[in-house]
Amino acid sequence: NLMRMVLSKAIDGEDNHAEQAALIAVIRQLLTNHASMDTALLACMLSLPNSPYLASLYEKADPVAISQARTQLQDQIAAELQTELLNCRQALQDQAQGLTAPAMAARSLRNAALAYLLHIDEARYRELAQQQFAQADNMTDQYTALCALVYAEHAETAAQEALAAFYQQWQHEALVVNMWFQVQATRPWGDVLQMVRKLLNHEAFDARNPNKLRAVIAAFASQNFAQFHDKSGQGYQFLAEQIADIDQRNPQMASRLLTPLTHWHQFTDAHATLMRAALESLAQRELSKDVYEVVSKSLNQT
Repeated sequence: NLMRMVLSKAIDGEDNHAEQAALIAVIRQLLTNHASMDTALLACMLSLPNSPYLASLYEKADPVAISQARTQLQDQIAAELQTELLNCRQALQDQAQGLTAPAMAARSLRNAALAYLLHIDEARYRELAQQQFAQADNMTDQYTALCALVYAEHAETAAQEALAAFYQQWQHEALVVNMWFQVQATRPWGDVLQMVRKLLNHEAFDARNPNKLRAVIAAFASQNFAQFHDKSGQGYQFLAEQIADIDQRNPQMASRLLTPLTHWHQFTDAHATLMRAALESLAQRELSKDVYEVVSKSLNQT
């Protein structure tokens, strides 16, 4: 509730300094006393409410304001609590070994702390993630380190090196390659749309494979809230283009991929207009019955 209050005020442009200070104090106490707490629960408590949930709190949500509020709060938590986050992470190192439930919980908390630390532009934290990536003896730690590097705006070189190494190691494992696709399609900053277009031409991508479509196109549209809802509307047009293409081969898959665009009525008029325009561009095409029904039903909503 406190996180939601801090974020809601930030989204609304209201002063939230008092609530934010209270939140930072609570998290500091939790991290300092982590040894006496349920580790798995604490890892969950460090997670901010996700963007779709925050959008659901508004009659007309502003996706740009939501994304900015979440990023700013993550930056603030990291900046003010880096000592506690680092101490907590280091204290759990021995407990995070093995396949037991306590070990998995310890890894979850350590990785949550690492993700926050990568919001700080310091070489030591990038090196911490690189070290975890290189030395990980389990997929959770390796992939989480990869995500932390890719999602950090100031770790581009390290992220590209980790992405290349991860693909080299796992290129023959289709499910793991899908994870590799997904982390790139869900990066919350930069020209992700250009990256996604490159992924569609990657040697491991197959436009006829539904799992590959989910790993790239669905991941971008459904999981990358900040980039899909970019104010330019390019994300919406991209999805419409891809659906028109996929519809020729797999109407059922195409209709399912449409879902993010059908939520246009949940957003501010500027975004809703752009989302409707993408749907209307589809309506001008020859569509399968599956896709046409979804498009027409969505456009007829008031």
